Amino acid sequence: MATSAAGDTQMRRTIDLGKIAYNRTGRKANRVTIEVELNVGRLSICGNIWNQRETDCVSCGQNIDEIGRLFPNNQMVQRIVAIWDQYHLNDMQAGSPAQRAHLNGLGEQRPTGYNETLAELTRVGLQPDASYLYNGKPYAYGSAWLREEIPEEIIAEIEAWFE
Repeated sequence: MATSAAGDTQMRRTIDLGKIAYNRTGRKANRVTIEVELNVGRLSICGNIWNQRETDCVSCGQNIDEIGRLFPNNQMVQRIVAIWDQYHLNDMQAGSPAQRAHLNGLGEQRPTGYNETLAELTRVGLQPDASYLYNGKPYAYGSAWLREEIPEEIIAEIEAWFE
């Protein structure tokens, strides 16, 4: 753990969840790890499911749903998955808070493509978002990377993973 000049904590940790029988052989041969990095209020989380020799991954990156399904009764993993889902790359948000809230509220009906997303936001009067000014203008979805601050209690929870 290190501290920047601004006093923001910079931390990186690999959380080892043990081995699972990923290939359905009945033998727990695949280690599962989650890499967590908290750097000046920016959160990055990636998952790894390793091959038997741990020389390569059979699943890695943003495999959040898969890791959540593999550990349904592990409260810590489920909490990491919830925080991962909400705050991963919190400084790279394409939408304003109102745009994100609307899109997230669509659930399975959420558009998956950029043009479809713009059409949906236009349909509901959120493209551009007049309630969120960016450089003095209503914010147009995808025109900048916006930062969603992580609440202090969530930062404290993440920091506890490093102890």
